[in-house]
Amino acid sequence: MSLRELVVLGTSSQTPTRDRAHNGYLLRWDGEGILFDPGEGTQRQLTLAGVPAAAVTRICLSHFHGDHCLGVPGVVQRLSLDRVPHPVHVHYPASGAAYFARLRARRLAGTDRI
Repeated sequence: MSLRELVVLGTSSQTPTRDRAHNGYLLRWDGEGILFDPGEGTQRQLTLAGVPAAAVTRICLSHFHGDHCLGVPGVVQRLSLDRVPHPVHVHYPASGAAYFARLRARRLAGTDRI
């Protein structure tokens, strides 16, 4: 049996409220855990939803506005802290290549994946 589930982590876009966090969605699709547009606070929202960092296998960014990507550093650091054993592929528009290269360079020297 395949597991297919959408975990909504936040839907508040630019400004979070008491009841709604910044954007963030985790799509569980069979063996994949695809994290879409992780806004600020995504790491906390994953914890509240009971989703371990190891469940993330891909990160997809639609664009590099803060409310769609400021959660990436926390998620990347959590993946490293938890020593997630599998590669996590990241998909983003070409316009964000420089931003993402700087983010990866600060993680762990000598590795080509997050």
